[in-house]
Formats: sequence, C-alpha cells, structure tokens
Amino acid sequence: MSANSESFFRHKHLFIFLKQWDVDCDGVLSAEDFDLLAQRYAIYQRHGKFEKDVVDRWRAIVGGWWTNFTGAADANHDKSITFDEWIGFFNNLALTTKSHADLPEFLKMYLKISFTYIDFNKDGLFDIRDYRMLLASSNGDLRRADDAFNSMLREQEKKNGTLTSDRYYELMYNFWTSKDPNSPGRYICGIYDYLPLEKLEHYRGLLINK
Repeated sequence: MSANSESFFRHKHLFIFLKQWDVDCDGVLSAEDFDLLAQRYAIYQRHGKFEKDVVDRWRAIVGGWWTNFTGAADANHDKSITFDEWIGFFNNLALTTKSHADLPEFLKMYLKISFTYIDFNKDGLFDIRDYRMLLASSNGDLRRADDAFNSMLREQEKKNGTLTSDRYYELMYNFWTSKDPNSPGRYICGIYDYLPLEKLEHYRGLLINK
C-alpha cells in the first residue's frame, strides 16, 4: 500500500471511528460506547422519549454487536478496541469477504439499522436531502454536500438522484474495505478529507500511547 493510500484509509476510518462509534469521544471503543449507542437508537425510535423497556431491547441487540466485535477485533483481549485494532479488523474484513452479503451478521444488522437512521424522510431511499441532514448532524462540510453525494451515484441513479438501501450497503462495504482514495464509497459517512493528516496522526499517536 502506498503512503498516500494509507493516509486516505486512515482518514476514512478515523472519521467514522470518532463520529459514529466512539460515542463518549474518549478515543477507544468500549462497552460503554455501545450502551450509549443503544440508548441513542432507543431514544431516536421513541422520538426523544427514554423508555426503559425500549432501551433494554436495544441494549440486548447492541450488546450482541459488542460481543461479536470484540471477539473479532480485540487482539489483546482488554475489552476495548483501539484505533490500530479497528484498522486491523477492517483490513481482515477486506481479505475474507467479497461483498456486503459476506459480512458478519452483526454488521449486516448494523447496516440495516443505520440506513433507517439516516433515511430522515422515511421514504426508503437515501437522497441529497438525507445526506445534508447526515452532514449537519455530525458537523460535516455542507458546502461540498452536492459534489460528494453526486460522486456516489452511478449513471442509472443520476436521473432520480437516490440510493436504494442495497446500494447504500454496497457503498458502506466499499468504505470499510477499500484503500483506494477515489473509491465510490469514500464519502458515504461524511466528508472527511478536509482534516489535515498531521492532526489525525497526532491523535493516533495519543491513542497508541494511552
């Protein structure tokens, strides 16, 4: 892998690591992050209400994700996932799978739930309005929203300007497994490449030396 490709790879995965999974923003993934993620989904489902039975159901689902994830990614068995372990997990995923259909069941479930989560108008499609909402919710670069979204559309999708759930799964799989800085899924989780590599590498150093 070239240094440039590796740099982009780190950009992509550090972005999703910080913005989507590391809920408490402490630099590592832990069971607490997944508990907070369960609460987030439960509150979203109940339109802002905290209902313990709903939260408990989500804790059972997301807790299963954590068990499976640590089983595959926690190389030193310390019940946390560092950035290097995170990268290693997806490196291995790229070697052992060919498409989103080959993903572990917990990641398939995550993709289905995440699509529902980002389909803000609930029409079963992902369009530029949904993408802008996704960027706004994560303090993303809205100025580049149209260009980034259009870069993900194939010719047959440009007429309607929408992505189906299955196409979203394909793009997420591409995001997780491709090291190509021009891969079609590079912006599916947001616009990451405005961040200087030096800043990300400094942060990565902090994680390694924790």
